Amino acid sequence: IIAGYTRGQYELKDQCAWYGINFLIDTTVGLFFSVLMLDMLTQAAHNRNWETLKNSGVYEGENGMTHWFHQLLSWMMILTVTKFILVFILWAFYPILARFG
Repeated sequence: IIAGYTRGQYELKDQCAWYGINFLIDTTVGLFFSVLMLDMLTQAAHNRNWETLKNSGVYEGENGMTHWFHQLLSWMMILTVTKFILVFILWAFYPILARFG
């Protein structure tokens, strides 16, 4: 998708290079943003006393499935926001990344 909306003078048509660039950005910058947002969510859960999000990975008791479902939805939202941020980064730095690729 990003390769179709090129910016700048240099254009990279090698899809394998874009895959490598996307993978590198996703596993470094994406991981950083995901961990940062997960930490922010955990702090908010403790400050606001959100029981289902306070203790990540604990699914015991009668509300175990509720805890799991809330944590799953939260993680999916974090990943979605992270992907939007990464798409913007890839678009914004397209000319530099295209030369690198």
